[in-house]
Amino acid sequence: MSRPVPPWHDGLDGCARRRWRLAEDAFAEAAEAMGDDPRPALGRALCLLALGRTNPALVLLETDPRLDPDDPLWGARVRWLRACARLDGGDPLGAEQAAAGLAPDARRRVRAATLLREGRFAEGVAALLEGRRPV
Repeated sequence: MSRPVPPWHDGLDGCARRRWRLAEDAFAEAAEAMGDDPRPALGRALCLLALGRTNPALVLLETDPRLDPDDPLWGARVRWLRACARLDGGDPLGAEQAAAGLAPDARRRVRAATLLREGRFAEGVAALLEGRRPV
């Protein structure tokens, strides 16, 4: 993994200030400078989602070779963002497919969000509560 460059820090600062467009530009610049490091591409995808630009976020998440869903360190984050982007884009089946490699709790959250968005509230709440112990 490469060493972060100044635009990387500018991107983090932009996110902290909720200046998503500035952060996206900074992460795009950092991605060029940091080579195979997936962090700037992930940051940029987050910014695109925050800006409501779901399709560009999906394209980035699903085509950028740095964002390998099987990467042992970053793969779960990539899968999670893919699932979130698919949900935002109105593709619940794609969201569940993207979440297939995640831990059971994360898959359950994606399933619950899918059901809730479909208006299947009882099933969505049941999915959220599945696996929890009674209090």
